[in-house]
Amino acid sequence: MAKQVQFRRGTTSQHGSFTGAVGEVTVDIDKDVVVVHDGSTAGGHPLAKTSDLGTAAFTAATAYATAAQGTTADAALPKAGGTMSGDIDGNGNKVLFANVYSTTNDLPSASTYHGMFAHVHATGKGYFAHSGSWVELANSTDLSTVATSGSYADLSNKPTIPVVGTDALAYDANLQGFVTALTLPTSDGSSGQALVTDGSGAISFGSAGISTGKAIAMAIVFG
Repeated sequence: MAKQVQFRRGTTSQHGSFTGAVGEVTVDIDKDVVVVHDGSTAGGHPLAKTSDLGTAAFTAATAYATAAQGTTADAALPKAGGTMSGDIDGNGNKVLFANVYSTTNDLPSASTYHGMFAHVHATGKGYFAHSGSWVELANSTDLSTVATSGSYADLSNKPTIPVVGTDALAYDANLQGFVTALTLPTSDGSSGQALVTDGSGAISFGSAGISTGKAIAMAIVFG
């Protein structure tokens, strides 16, 4: 006659207050699961049934990567603080990173990382690696009002500058080169006056109809 072996059993509530011996196995009759005990954990460790698992539990073994494939995949992943040997293609997606350095002395080799952009916190500026050097990029506050206004006269793509009361260079008629240095007045003239020159490079405001001096029309441009 066949013998029947039964494990100790009880409800889920009863298991909650029961601490089995090390290696003891009981049965939760509410969940219909086996519970393994370790001698110290009240309620033990219930084991899951196949019906409690997702569909992945029934996927054929051939659908999973082999151990060798897993090792290869792990080797291809970037390591913390390591160096990648290939390109990263985000396929149009964003790549978020903080490329910031404390000082310019902390910047890496501009030759090794040609084309790299970096931000230096100490200077508050951006830098671009080119031809073995880090090129400092200008902030908008570094540019003059004229350079950022976008309201230039079309003089062969040469932007005009306002009268600022200092020496300036005048272009020749064909805008091919500088012809002389002119000293501009430091203040605006009166209504109806024009800029006139004394013939020696000094410019002032005077009557447009005066007989002495020469009335001039010119474009003052950046070199």
